[in-house]
Amino acid sequence: KLKVFWREKINKSVTKSNKEEILTGLSVQQSTDDELIQAIREKYREDILLFASICTTFDPHDKKNPYKKFPAYELPYVNKFANAFLNEPRTVIVKSRQIMASWTFCIFGLWDILFHGARWGAFVSKKGGDSRKLIERMEFIYDNLPAWKPEVSFVKFPEPKATCLETKST
Repeated sequence: KLKVFWREKINKSVTKSNKEEILTGLSVQQSTDDELIQAIREKYREDILLFASICTTFDPHDKKNPYKKFPAYELPYVNKFANAFLNEPRTVIVKSRQIMASWTFCIFGLWDILFHGARWGAFVSKKGGDSRKLIERMEFIYDNLPAWKPEVSFVKFPEPKATCLETKST
């Protein structure tokens, strides 16, 4: 089972007024701002669902409120996805549309990059352009994280050109 650490305390914005409460909840005494940031990052590094719960998604079908927090604890299959992501060397999900699986794995991939260093991974979709859109989702999620997030850079590559070789059979 995945553990949830101090969800209510860490999700608050860190201000001077609640800094001591957060420090107490994190068991960090007389901490500097850098130590506080490190303690907060460590809690999110330990818990993929806690990290997912603070991520923002975009719903183009909802014209009034398109920006939403990811429902990490509300969707029953997200915990199963997380366990597969954390414990299996490869994960393939055969799914229907509109169950937030793409958002889920973009969040999980970003969590892995932010808190566990350089890794090899791939986002595969039906077309190359759709795979690029998944990376753009990761960038959107990253841009909407709190200021304590680890720093990363997204590198933009030009669209790949398809190369085809034709051979003549004899």
